[in-house]
Amino acid sequence: FEMHKSKNTDDCTVKLQFGIPRKFRSSERKEIEEESDLLKMPGNILIIGDPGAGKTTTLKRISRHTLFSETELEKYHDYFPLLIKLRDINTSIYVEIAKTLGFVVREVRKKITGKTTLFIGEVEHFIGDEKLDVVIPKLLNKSHILLLVDGLDELPREHKGQFESDFTKLGNKLTTSKIILTCRSGGYSHYIDGFTVLEICPLEDFQINEIIQKWADEPEIFKSTLAKYPYSDLANRPLFLNQLIITFNYYGELPNQPSEVYERIINLMLIQWDLHRKVRRKSKYADFKPEKKIKFLSAFAYNLTYKIKSKTFTKKDLISTFQKIHN
Repeated sequence: FEMHKSKNTDDCTVKLQFGIPRKFRSSERKEIEEESDLLKMPGNILIIGDPGAGKTTTLKRISRHTLFSETELEKYHDYFPLLIKLRDINTSIYVEIAKTLGFVVREVRKKITGKTTLFIGEVEHFIGDEKLDVVIPKLLNKSHILLLVDGLDELPREHKGQFESDFTKLGNKLTTSKIILTCRSGGYSHYIDGFTVLEICPLEDFQINEIIQKWADEPEIFKSTLAKYPYSDLANRPLFLNQLIITFNYYGELPNQPSEVYERIINLMLIQWDLHRKVRRKSKYADFKPEKKIKFLSAFAYNLTYKIKSKTFTKKDLISTFQKIHN
């Protein structure tokens, strides 16, 4: 994104860390899992994270480890990675897996006969004479498939519940296979049975330094320049740090006005990131499009900053502000 050519995944990305999701975690309890632990952990995993936190990149790194690593994950080489992007899907997860592997799927529409009328009921899918939801788990287990499923939050809302149910049923049948599923933190609303939920942690200083060394044309000058500005706290998310480095590489400096950077980041989060990846999100609120979200957030910030006049806000303050401006 905003680069003239692509970067090599192995050379230009770093291992991330994963912990208990914030909503379930007390301030004292912070269990950290490393990237390599994801394959060692028993059962299926749901990775959640904010936009640009590194969910998709983590799937890329894991798939390359299973294919090419000769040391660190040698005992896990029997996994064969299979990627499904949910934003591209227009059918069931079972059909998508079968088609990705090259199988011919047969559709059968169940017919229900009443006294005077013939109804066409639900569609069933088969490979040969065997039902798809029976044969797919067998196939995954036999082939030791590592099923990497990206973007649960990118499904249309009307289909999300069915897919979550299918992932539970499929996951419960896997023994020598495994699912790693990703979802935006904001798109994760309730527990998916059989999945361990982990959230991507903000970048630590050593990870930030590693990314700067890999991406910045002049790493030390970039670090000293960034440290001067109040928006340096944006560096704890890979996407934001990436944007700051690209800006610095292009212009040899960073914007003096924090508002320029914040405006760019908000635009990236609300509009450009999904636009670039061809993701269309339907808001659960009628006609609440990105342009309206920006106006809403601006009004929200104004009321918090100029009315309450505080740098910290309580839940009560947030609710009160919302009630003033929600119309």
